[in-house]
Amino acid sequence: MVRQMNDLFTLNPWSDLDRTFAQLFSAWPGFSVGNKHTAAEVPAMNVGETDSVAVLELEVPGIEQKDLEVTVRGDVVRVRGTWPARDDDTTDEERRFERAVRFREAIDAEGLEARLANGILTVSVPKAPELRPRQIPIQIPEAN
Repeated sequence: MVRQMNDLFTLNPWSDLDRTFAQLFSAWPGFSVGNKHTAAEVPAMNVGETDSVAVLELEVPGIEQKDLEVTVRGDVVRVRGTWPARDDDTTDEERRFERAVRFREAIDAEGLEARLANGILTVSVPKAPELRPRQIPIQIPEAN
């Protein structure tokens, strides 16, 4: 009986939880649990906005323009890319990533712009014209 009790204490209660999370999140591109991808393989992203445009900035050092893709569909802007092979990488597995942002407000998909400079991908997402603030002139009635 003592041996059976000791076996209970050697069980890892987190292994089932880890396995459940891995299965749950495995369908989400760019997200992984375990050693398949590291956090460094999913680029950091900042999102900011002004009155007329939202700006996405992704840190993608070492990635060339040909290895990046920016697409827009409806209210979702998606960035996909492939990291260059590392010197210590012994597998032929491509290291791909994907980041997506869904906007709650309408965007101007035709005005989308992307720029790659110094390892930073900047994506400018204009807000739809009807959402941009506009200044209304104030009129003063003339005195008779």
